[in-house]
Amino acid sequence: MKKWHISLILFLAAALRIGYWVEVHDEAWFIAPGTDPNYYLGWAINILDGSASGYLPFPRAPLYPYIVAGIQKVFGSWWLWLRLFNLACDLITVTLVYRIATRMLNHRTGLIAGSIFAVSGASIYFTGEVLMTSLATLMMTWVLSGLLSIKDKNAMLSFISSGFGIGLMALLRPNILLLLPFTTAYAFYYPLSAQTKNYKIRLSLIHLAAAILILMPVIVANFQASGRFIPVSSQGGVNFLIGNARGADGWSSTLPSAGPSWNTKDAAKLASVYAGSEVAETDVSATLWRMGRDEIFADPLGWISVMIKKSLLFMNFREIGNNRPLSLPRESSVLFNLLSMVSLGTVLPFALIGLIRFRKSHQLRFIGLMTLLYSFTIILFFVTTRYRTPIFPAIAVLAALGITELLNSRKSEKRFFQSLFIILIGGLITFPGWAGKNFDDEVQAHFITGNAHLRLNQAEKALESFQAALVIEPDFFELNLNLGVAYLSLGDTVKAADAFRKEIRNWQESPKAYNNLGVISEGQGEINEAISYYKRSLVVDGFFEDARSNLARIWLSRGDAFAQEDKFDSAAALYNQVIALKGPTAGLFHRLAIIELNFNNYGQAANYLQKGLSLVPDFEPSLNLLREIQFRE
Repeated sequence: MKKWHISLILFLAAALRIGYWVEVHDEAWFIAPGTDPNYYLGWAINILDGSASGYLPFPRAPLYPYIVAGIQKVFGSWWLWLRLFNLACDLITVTLVYRIATRMLNHRTGLIAGSIFAVSGASIYFTGEVLMTSLATLMMTWVLSGLLSIKDKNAMLSFISSGFGIGLMALLRPNILLLLPFTTAYAFYYPLSAQTKNYKIRLSLIHLAAAILILMPVIVANFQASGRFIPVSSQGGVNFLIGNARGADGWSSTLPSAGPSWNTKDAAKLASVYAGSEVAETDVSATLWRMGRDEIFADPLGWISVMIKKSLLFMNFREIGNNRPLSLPRESSVLFNLLSMVSLGTVLPFALIGLIRFRKSHQLRFIGLMTLLYSFTIILFFVTTRYRTPIFPAIAVLAALGITELLNSRKSEKRFFQSLFIILIGGLITFPGWAGKNFDDEVQAHFITGNAHLRLNQAEKALESFQAALVIEPDFFELNLNLGVAYLSLGDTVKAADAFRKEIRNWQESPKAYNNLGVISEGQGEINEAISYYKRSLVVDGFFEDARSNLARIWLSRGDAFAQEDKFDSAAALYNQVIALKGPTAGLFHRLAIIELNFNNYGQAANYLQKGLSLVPDFEPSLNLLREIQFRE
């Protein structure tokens, strides 16, 4: 075969991905992706407007939000630009996979490996998702390529490049840091001819230094924000607990006592309950690490069972969605429905042939061991397609070697049947039945579709999706809540209130439902009832921003009314409650200053004005009033 055939594979990879986008382009969940995409977009917006300090210490690996911010800055907010970025990552990954496999054996093997990745359903799917998966897969392949392309003359460059790759990958998937000792020691394992031990030590140290150099700005930023050493992100503890708590299923991101739609505040609350007192934000992750460890020790046999299940899930034929069931793209796309069968579990039996047939190759042993170690770092937490995809290029290379061996062994009956036997054993390992149930939750599919329609302001379509979900599971978490939001968007406050009350009956602690009942009551003029609902919402979750804002708005309005009626003490008390809820503002300090002037407390009034001007130096009403006070004095 001619080397230009790789161009055909790249064309095929691009065509399949764009074809998939065309097939699903009018699906609500594709047009308006939620959850993590919105989280990264919000973070990126804060980066661009200079208000990203609220994300320190970094709750998640920070590289992708900064990339999103850069793309937003240059091209704008259209989701297509981020998907084109994913496509570029995949095409580079195809090229690297081809080169790795070609170096290991021959050009044909490279084309097979590149083709496997090009047509894999998971990689096609993730180019359409506004997630870091395509980039993480590229970074993992870059590290692998760098460490496998070492030669005497370019050893230093290869170790520097792979060190940078480890660092960048850690800013996407911090679990790769567990592999850093292994990759650092690789210089001693790789047979560099005529090189001294001291030279190999320098190679190892330069690799380690390159990774640390990439991580250092993040480490410093985290330390300045928290006073603690946090290598990348502060969320490792919650993911460890999710994957190892008693009752964990090994694949869903369900936080104990908080359900699948948990947030950082839920994690903080759980940590505080476990610790017996309020836990500082910077200590939440460490506390949940300890909680996860205690959960393991509380039921070690159950934990071993979960670990076995997670291992089977990792090798399984089926793909497992994370925030979205994969039944949605499967039903919408013929391409994905067909190519989702090309999964890690599908090609793993062929990879086993490659491992056994070429086991004497130090390069293959390195790929095998690195794959095993990285897989273990995923299994330690919980397993979905999103997390195992970065290892797929390595599996594709091994599978290409196995397919090459299978093709070459046709002339030898013994070797051919040995290969078939290995495929049989591999197929048994990856057989779907071992890993348990079907992971395509129909209720979740309807729920997510309805949420996407809400984001698109398509309330009637959202209502249809939520009602379809209600037929199957009427007490699904937040289903009645979002059903109520859909009714509220359509102006049906009676059915909306009924849905919110059902949510509260199903899930007693629902701050959103209480807040929404308050919104309905306020809209009907029942202000005292609205206040009661907002307060109840804050009893459940004292940090729930919507309820705090709504209650603060009412206190501010009432405070202004009291001030107009010369009930200054009552007004001041309400203004201070607004400050307690939402924090001080120049406008609130100005109001408090006016109240003090009514009591002829000029000094205290000036003090309030100065506090307000420290927040907004050019706040004209306070500047003018302060001048008047100073003139009187």
